[in-house]
Amino acid sequence: MNKSLITYSIISFIIIFFFGFNFLFSLLGNILIILFLTPILLVVIAFLTINSFKSKFKVCTNCGTTMISDNESCLYCGSNFSEIDNKKYSEDASSETIEIEAEEIN
Repeated sequence: MNKSLITYSIISFIIIFFFGFNFLFSLLGNILIILFLTPILLVVIAFLTINSFKSKFKVCTNCGTTMISDNESCLYCGSNFSEIDNKKYSEDASSETIEIEAEEIN
């Protein structure tokens, strides 16, 4: 028989003898918490961080630039975000679209 297996068996019997099965169940429970709940906690923290950054993103509707800032105007085209956000668009999408006809190039 393997010497390390015998050694681990003797150590486990001594631990069970002194501390009982309650210690063994508590140890296994803590190991399971570390293995399963820690990754879930990290995923939740990453999700909250991503949502925090998404709220700081601003997209300029004039030039289409995406930036992370608290500025009130676009850094590239200079249009004001508060004026752009207050624009009212009609409910009818066909009045907002542009019809383009294709032409053949010779």
